[in-house]
Order: sequence, then structure tokens, then C-alpha cells
Amino acid sequence: MEGEILSENENDSSTNLNYYEKNISKIIKLFNSAKINELIEIFDNCPEDNEEEQINKFQKSILKKNVSQAVQFIMALFQASNSTINNLRHLKRKKNSLFCFIKWLERSNSSIKSSTEKIITEAINFLITELDSFTDIILIKLCNHIIEAIKKKKDICPQLFDIIPPILQIISADKVIKNDTDNSSYKNEFISSLLELEWDKNISIHIISMFKDISLNKNQIELVSENIINRFDILDISELPSAIYQLLLITKKGNKNSIIIGIINYFCKLEEANADNSEKYKNIKQIEGTVILQICLGMNLDHSLGLQFIKYMKETKTSKLTKFNISLLLSMAKIHRYEDMIFDYLKSTIFKCFKDNLKIEKSVWLNEYYPFKILDISELMLSIVKDSTIGNEQIIQSMVKLGFILVDTMTLMNAPFSKQVDKIPSKNEEKNPYNCTCDLGIHILYKLFKLHDIVRMSILDEIMSRILSKSSSIFKILELFEKIIKKCSNATIPYHNKILECIDYISPLSSSMAEMLFNAIIPIVNNNMNFKNTVLLNLRKRLYNKENNSRQNALIGFIVLLKSQCDMIKNLESEDIQSAKNSKMLIYEILGNIRRCFKQQPEIRLKLYEYLLTMIDEYENIVPSIFEIVYNQFKNYLGESDGNLVLKLSSCTEGSDEPYIIEPLSYLLSVLTKSMSVMVRTENLNVYSKLFEKSRELISHLITSITELEVDAFGINTTSDSSDTGLVNLNDLYIFLLLGCQEALMEYVYRVGGYSVESAQSIMSINKRHNDLLKMIKDKRKKSGNNLDSSIFSLMFLSDIVDFIFSNDESNFQRAMDIYKSNPDFIQYLINVINSRLNNQFNEVMPHCVEDVRQYAIIGRSLLYTFFENQDFSKPIIDLTNKITRSQFSYILDCLIIMVKIIVKNYPEKLNEFMILITGNQNDSNLIYDITLQFKGMVDLLISNEISMNSQAISILDCIGKFFDLSLYDSNQKNVIKDWLLEVCINSNVEDSSLAKSLITQLFKFSDNDYENELFFKVAKISLFIIEPILDGDDDESFSFDMKIINKKTYTSIVMTLFGNLNEILDEVDWCIEQIKIWISRKKAEEKESLKEQMKTFEKQLYKKMKYVILTLNVIEQAKLKGSLVENCLKLLSKTYKVLSSFLKLKLRDYKLIDPEYVEMMNSVSSSLTQDLYEFIFYRQKEDVNEANESSKKNKKGGNYKQKTRIVRESKLVPNLIYLVEIYERYLIQVTKKTGVNFLSVVKRSISRDFRIQIDQINNQGNEGDMEEGMEEEEEEDEDMIKKKIKVENYDQEEE
Repeated sequence: MEGEILSENENDSSTNLNYYEKNISKIIKLFNSAKINELIEIFDNCPEDNEEEQINKFQKSILKKNVSQAVQFIMALFQASNSTINNLRHLKRKKNSLFCFIKWLERSNSSIKSSTEKIITEAINFLITELDSFTDIILIKLCNHIIEAIKKKKDICPQLFDIIPPILQIISADKVIKNDTDNSSYKNEFISSLLELEWDKNISIHIISMFKDISLNKNQIELVSENIINRFDILDISELPSAIYQLLLITKKGNKNSIIIGIINYFCKLEEANADNSEKYKNIKQIEGTVILQICLGMNLDHSLGLQFIKYMKETKTSKLTKFNISLLLSMAKIHRYEDMIFDYLKSTIFKCFKDNLKIEKSVWLNEYYPFKILDISELMLSIVKDSTIGNEQIIQSMVKLGFILVDTMTLMNAPFSKQVDKIPSKNEEKNPYNCTCDLGIHILYKLFKLHDIVRMSILDEIMSRILSKSSSIFKILELFEKIIKKCSNATIPYHNKILECIDYISPLSSSMAEMLFNAIIPIVNNNMNFKNTVLLNLRKRLYNKENNSRQNALIGFIVLLKSQCDMIKNLESEDIQSAKNSKMLIYEILGNIRRCFKQQPEIRLKLYEYLLTMIDEYENIVPSIFEIVYNQFKNYLGESDGNLVLKLSSCTEGSDEPYIIEPLSYLLSVLTKSMSVMVRTENLNVYSKLFEKSRELISHLITSITELEVDAFGINTTSDSSDTGLVNLNDLYIFLLLGCQEALMEYVYRVGGYSVESAQSIMSINKRHNDLLKMIKDKRKKSGNNLDSSIFSLMFLSDIVDFIFSNDESNFQRAMDIYKSNPDFIQYLINVINSRLNNQFNEVMPHCVEDVRQYAIIGRSLLYTFFENQDFSKPIIDLTNKITRSQFSYILDCLIIMVKIIVKNYPEKLNEFMILITGNQNDSNLIYDITLQFKGMVDLLISNEISMNSQAISILDCIGKFFDLSLYDSNQKNVIKDWLLEVCINSNVEDSSLAKSLITQLFKFSDNDYENELFFKVAKISLFIIEPILDGDDDESFSFDMKIINKKTYTSIVMTLFGNLNEILDEVDWCIEQIKIWISRKKAEEKESLKEQMKTFEKQLYKKMKYVILTLNVIEQAKLKGSLVENCLKLLSKTYKVLSSFLKLKLRDYKLIDPEYVEMMNSVSSSLTQDLYEFIFYRQKEDVNEANESSKKNKKGGNYKQKTRIVRESKLVPNLIYLVEIYERYLIQVTKKTGVNFLSVVKRSISRDFRIQIDQINNQGNEGDMEEGMEEEEEEDEDMIKKKIKVENYDQEEE
């Protein structure tokens, strides 16, 4: 019909055409004047017989010439056609005009000028108001006409789609009013037809926009939204934000969750597909930023939208952690309503990712069988930070907040940080989820500071606030501060004044914090003269501050600056004379300020001496200046006694009743003598040659006085009365000071005199006096309460002299070596000092550095091979039955083990170098393994009945375990060590429970997966024979495997170790089940198919591990356990049934295939574990009652009460366990019904489950004092049990 109306092949009627052309100006004038009657008269005067055709001809012509006049003509026509008279003619006239206009809009988009778009919009809006006058048939034909135009991909004007929603609304409303069922589903047909068509790119956005104005039901919304999301790929990437904006408006109608999930899944796929195309990826990220802003705007208006997305992310665990999703979360965090929820979610999720990755990394079998892709959360988060420069700027502020949250909360949660807030954490600290999460926070903040100037000030403000408040995260914050300054030096230039504020905050800081702070700002000090001068001025002021801590930190600042300038001079090129000159001037200025510290408190002076001692060997150029400073200080404490030079020890102390040291003279002398020895070695006397000669003469006289004079000459009273406490304490302080001075002089003589006989004789003379003083003081060294270390020997001196004494070199120094070796007391003292020094360094009481590793190696090589021949540790060359040599041997082993532990703990990368230095085998690729074999021989020697040095053997086994943790063995080497450990456990009748525990722990660690689980069963079986079974006849005499290590004295610690390993396996299995659940919940069928075989293998391994856990526990529960073993066994059984219930719940989700291994595992539970469990509980109930009655009869204080509290504790564990068994069997029944596999065939139904603990049978004869004594403990235990009970009761309510 439309074709007839609009046909271009009809003959022209010039008469009527001339009529409209002639009257067009009049029509428009009447229309603008709103004279409707005159308009009706003009249009009705047109001949009716050919009116339709002529109107279309004229309208078509005028649309080409003047769109504005055409629109006015159409509006005038519609107004002239609304009369009730001659209604049919008017309706036809309007219909033809409407279709003509629509036809023109379908093909004229490219020809329409931007100036006429507003006119066309007015025309469409006018026509929408006139739609009610048309019949449904006409409106349906109009919609079909538009559908056909879309199908033919015509040049459609976008405004045309504005007319469709009101048409569909009129049609739907008419059907409801008329109760007409014919064609009532036209809207569904129209939507379906439209969605099936291929849309032209030019009109896609307008069609999507059209849907927001159409009234849609739930099914239609789902259909439309899914179809639109699927069309994103055909849209130009620049049009995606507009399409998504329109789609978000549709969410008001419903289906919010699906639309949001569809959008984020699309962008996640888009990111992944274009990750390698840098240019396209950059465009995508820019578009993503706009889309994220639009989504956040929608979430701000509709909070349920944001809550749905957060819920979705929590439900999918880590499977949906993508760049887009995390960026969206960070953008949402700017909305206050979501902020806390999102940061808590991100913090916990990041921590969980690190925890999961470390779990996989540390587990041998998970490394081999884990089928899923491991998410590198650190790389993901840092890539998001990097992408923030190309379109995601809105996440920057949220990223800053997240970075500080990770640093603050993780350091607070990590126990070592909270307990040791005043100690610098090791740079090679143990890798754990807390440290990894905290380090990620530091990297995020560093990257943000580097990339975005907008957040630099806020990051520095946050850093300063944490320094000022000494927050728990201060060491990590200072680490971040140092990293920013060192690696972003140019970026920090505008903020130097802000950074300078940190100097104002040093007063409350500890010395270690202050040292980190000064080390952080050193790069700025070295490059900014004004900054440096301000820092120096501030430090000088603080050197005279009232607060002791402020003065000490000012000293640390000067020392750090001094070291930095010395390092600069070392690294400067020879041509850079001016820089070297400036550094030297600053060095002299700093030394001048340090000189003032000699008038400070003794604690500050001691700190100064310690720092100077560390600097003397490292920075030889400043040694003469140090010498001059300390010499002038030291000579104040020299005096005369009968013409002999002596030390004025009385000037070094103050106080009468409670005397204390005011001058750590031994350290001062050590600095002086060490600087002199360096000056002799380097021949760098500078301008102090005369002063040096004078000092050397004084030291020589002092040595003579110490070796020849009695101690009375130094003010020490050898006959002091112990009743006079003040005098005794003062005397002890004099002795401590003189002992330290003697050690300083011995080191000086050795350094200056070298390996000469005279030097050895002089040292032995001083040592003789040293021994006399040691005998006088005996054990008072430990009770002194002063802050001086027990020995001031340097580690370099100790390593050098030990290496010389025990050297096998047949040289000219043999006489000197013999002098040392002829004094076993001196050698023993050196070994004791080394042992004490290493223990202090291991326990972080004394500082250490990476350079010490070489000294460790020299000491280890020298001492170790003194007691063994040909590097065979199983053959000592000394008689270990002698108590003295046995003690020395013990100290030697302790030294070696502690050195290895220090290196493994702090410098693991240096372990191989350490071993090379000890053995001298530089070309040995299996050096650690060879050392382990020597350790193996040593352990065999130490645990033998002749030697029996169990504590040293335990330490060596611990070292071997540390090597395993560092992955230093290959599979064959592991098997060799495992076989040896197994042999030791089988053949060694060890009765030391600690040694037995250590051996069995390492055996479990080195065992392979399958054998490990079998080993658990064997250990449990042997333990059953040792403990005795509950039921007679349970002994299996045919069981041939035996371990002598398991006996009456060791079985408790071994079984507890076994429980610990079983608990770890259950944790791993439970975690694996959770990962499988996440995998099953994904909707990617192709991914599931690709992992099908790997999943099958993985699940079989889980069944295998659980089977051996079940068998092992089944054996243990048959034994007559006592004490803590009972409670731990009940807890482990409860956990086992909980994990088994998780297995069953997992199978309820995916029950299509039941593996034979799964059936075997479940049958073993029902046939053996559960049935023997009840026998175990019956036995324990009877034993508890009998033990309690016997204890009460003995009438011992506290005995009855302690017995009762243990029974009450067990009485709460048993119902908990039975409850979990019931849950397990409930799921077992459900799986049986759902799968058709009969898991109940082996279940024994006649078992009584009435487990009431008969507390009333216990004889209640404990006195009230007993009860009051344990009341607090009982209340705590009750509270813990209540919490556990609540947790168990909620267990079966978890969502599947």
C-alpha cells in the first residue's frame, strides 16, 4: 500500500500540485497563526479523488528543497485532519503523510544537515503526540516498515527510533483495555525480530538507547541485555561507552546483576585478547576508564548495583580478579558507602592470593599435580598501577589508600613486627603472606609516586605522619621512604622542604629508626647544599637537647653523614677534585661535631665508640683524624703509680652506693689501638706522626704495667669485704673495665706484632693477668647490669688468630703457634667468645653484616678441621671421652651450626660461598650435598652410645632441614638422605624424645608423597604396639616393619609430630576442595574440558592422601592413648570428618562420575574409622572416671581438680566430634540417593551414640582452694569451647 502511495512512476497532476505550491505560504502562515478552521478549509478544498497521491508528491518534493517548510506542512496537515467531520478522509491523509515522512527518514541520514536535526526532532515529537489517532494495524505496519529498513541496511536517520517506544506502548495498552488476545504478543515479536537482525554501526547506539524507553518484562530485559552485550564486538571501540551508558539505564528495569556481570566479563575478555597489541591495548584502557566512571555513576545512584557487584566478586573468590574488575572496585572505593567494604575485600583477597601461592610453592605434590593457573597478584596489581597513566586516573587516590592499608595492617598482624618494633627487620626475612602483602603495598606506593605528581605530596604526608607517631609499620614506611628518595631523586626535588620536616621528628625515634631515616635522606644531602646545611644545623642543635634520645639520634645522624661522605670519596673519579675537596671539608666538620660527644652521657659515648670501631677498617683515610680525637680523650684517664703508667679506673665510674660506669674505657682504648694498628699497616700517619709515636710509647708502657704490676696498682681491691655492697660493686666495675682494656691491648699487640714470637709472648703475658681477673670475678659478669658486652674482641681478630693457631702451615711461625697452643685456657676462652658472639648475632642482640660471612668461614674452617681428619666429620682426631676436649668439641659444633643458621636466616644467597670458603672446593657443583653427607656422618657419631651429644645432633638435623627448605637438593639426593634417616630411625634405639622428634620430623619432610603417607601408617602401627591396643587381639604379629626410635620414652613426641603432619595434610586437602569448588562454579565449559584429565589425576591424589590419613587415624584411635594425645586425637578426628563432609558436598555438585578411589575412601571411613571411634570414646569415658576417682583418693592438692578439668574438656570435644560424624553421614545418605552408589552398605547401624560423660561418678573431694586456684583457667576453656560449638553448629548451614 505504501508503495502505491509513494510510487514515483505515477503521472504528475500539475493542477493539484500547483494548488499546494500556490497555497504553501498561506498554509504555513495559518499554521503559525494557529488558525485551525482555515487550515481545515484549505486542505478539504483539495479534490478528494487524488488527494493522497498529490500530498505525497508535494511532501516528497518539499522535503528535498526545504525541510523546515516540510515539517511545518506536515504539522499543519495533522492539525487540519483532526476534525470529527469526514474522519476517514482525514485519517488517510495523516497516514500517507506519516508514511511519506518515515520513508524519507529511512534513506536520508547522510544528506541531513546538522542544522536541520533539531527540526526533525521537533517533527518526531509532534508525530508521537498524534500516534493515538492511528489504529493498531497502521502502527504495526509502521513498525514492520522500520524493521524492513533495518534489515535492508538503509541510510536511516537515528531520530526515527524515538517513535518506536510510544508505538509499542500504545499497542500494548490497547490490548489490555480491549482484552484482545489477537496479536497481543506483537511487542515480543518486534523485539525478537529486531534482535535477530544485523544492525548497521551507525544506528546500533540509537537502537540500544531505544530499549531504555520500552517497557520490558523480566524475560525481555534478559533477552535484550544479553543480545546487546554480545553485539559489543561489532561496535567501534569508541562507541562502547555510549552503548554501556544506555545499557546501564536499562538496569533500572531489572536484571541488574546480569548486565553488570556481562559488561565486566566482556572487558575482561577484551583485555586478555589484546594484551600483546600495545596500541590497541592503550585505546582499550582509555575506553575502560570512561566505562568505569559510567558504572560508578550508576552505582552511586543505585547502591544495590554496587552491592551486587561486591557480592559477585566475593562469591567468585579469586577467579574474577582481573585488571578491569580491580580497577572498578578501586573506583567504587571513592564512594563512601563502599569504601570500607572494598578495601577490606581487596586486603583479604591479596593476602589470600599470597597465602595460596606460598602453599603451592612449599608443597611438593601440589607443585606436581595442581591443575589450575596460579594468579600472580603482585604482577596484576602493579600492572594496574602502570595502566593508571593511560586512562584509569580515577583509581590513583584509591590505590594510595590501598597501599598504606596493606603496609599498616600487615605489619600489625605479623607478630615479629609488633613484638620487635625497635629493631630493623632482616632484609632476608622469612617469606610469608604478611611480608609479601606488605612488600606489595610498598611497591604500589613507590610506583604511584614515580608515575603521578598529583599524589606525591599526599604520600609524603602519610609517611611523615607515621614517622611522627612511630606506627607499627614505621620500618616498612622508612623502607618505602628510602626507596622513593633513591630511585625518584628528580621527582622529589620540589618536595625537599617537606622531606626536611622529618628531621624534626627524630627525637622520639629509636636508634635503629633514626639510622634508617638518615640513610634514606642521604642522596638528597649529597646533592643539595642547602638541604645538607639545614640538616647539619639541626643535628648540632639536637646534640645539646635535653632529651637523651635526641642527642643519641643526632650522633647517629652525624655518623651516617660521615659514612656517606667517605663512600663518596671512595667512588669519586680522580679528576673530580672539587667534589672530593668538598667531601673532605664536610668530614672534618662532622668529626669536629663528634668531638663534642665526649662530654655527653656514657651511653652516647659508648654508641660513638661502637660506630668508630666499625668505620676504622672500612674508611682508612679518616683513621688519623679518629686517632687524634680519641687520643686526646684517652690520655685523660692515664695516671702514675710508683712511677709506672696506669689507668685511672676511678675516673671512669661514679656513685658510691650504686656505682656505674661513666666512661666505657675499654671501648675507648679499643678505638685508639685499632686506629693505631691501621695507621701502622697503611703507613698513613698524616700530620700526626709525633703524636702517634707518643701514643705508641704510652701503650707500650701500659702493656708493661698490666703484665708486671699487681691489680692493686689499678685501684682494684683483692681483699674487699662482700658485706660492703657498694665497694664490691665498684671493685667489680674496675675489673670489668680492666678486662676489656686487656682484650683491647691483646688485639693491638696481635695486629701490630703479627705472627712474631714476641707478639705471642706479650699476648700470653696479658692473658695470664686476664685469667687472674676472670677467676676473681667468676660469674659476676652476668650479674653486673652494665651495658658492656662480655668481650670487645673484633670478629676479624678472632677469625685471624684462630686461623693462625690452628693452621697446618709448616712455616717460620711455628714457634709462635706453639706458644698459643701451649695455653689451652686461652684457646678455650677464644672459642667461648666466638660462641657467645655468634649466639648474640643470631638472636639479633649484636649487629652483623654480609662481610661477616667471610670471617665465619675462616673460623669454621680453622676450628672444624682441627678436630677432624681429611674432612671426614665421622672421625674425630680427639678423644671425646675426655670431658675437656668433649666440651671444646661441643662448642666447636655449636659455632659451626650457628654460623650456618645465621647465613640461612639472613644471607641465604651467601651459603654456597660460605661452604666453598670452608671446604676450598670451588668446582664442586654439589657442594651443599657433600657437606650434608659429612653432616650425616657427624650425626651418626653424635647419637652413638659412646658419644651421645644429642643437642648438637638435633642442631645439625635442623640445618639439613633448612637446606631442604631452600630447595638445595635434587630428587636423587633427597632419596639418599631419606634412606639414611629411615635407617637411623629403624636401627637407633634413641631414648631422647627431642632427638626422636627431630629425626622423625626430617624423615617426614624428606619422604616422597606416596611413601610419606604410607610412612604415617607404619609409624602409627608401631606406636599402637608400644602403647597397647584397646581391644585384645588387635596385635598384628605378622607386621614386620619396625622402628627402634619409637619406644616407651619417645612415642608421645613422635605421635604428636605425626598429628601435626596429618593436620597439615588435612589443611591442604581442605584448601584443594575449596579450589575445586571455585573451578566447578565457573561457566567456561571449554576450560573445564581442557582440564578434565588433570582434574581427574588431581582428585585421585586427594583421595589417596585422605585414604592414608583415615588409615593412620584408624590405627591411632585403637590405642590406649593418655594425656594430651587424647585431646589432640579428638581434635584431629573432628577435622577429618569435617573435610570428609566437604568431599561429600563437593560430590553433590558434580556427581556424574564417581571414581573407584572415592568409593574406597568413603567405605574405609564407614567400615573402620567410625566404628573404632566409638570403641575409643567408650574406653576414654571409662578411663577418665577411674583416673579421677584414683586421683581424688590420693588427696593431693590440685590433683583432683586438674583431672576434672581435663575430663570436662574432653566432654565438650566428644559431642562436637559426634555432631560432625552425624553431618558426614547425612551427606553420605544424600550422595547415595543422588548417585545411585550405595555408600551405606558398610555402615553399621546398631551402634549406640549415647555419650554422656558420667561426671557425677567422680568423687568430689577436692577442697575449695583447689577450685579457686583453677577457676580462671576453667572460664577461659569454657569460653573457647562455646565458640567452637557455635562454629560447629553453623557448619551444616554453609552454602554449597
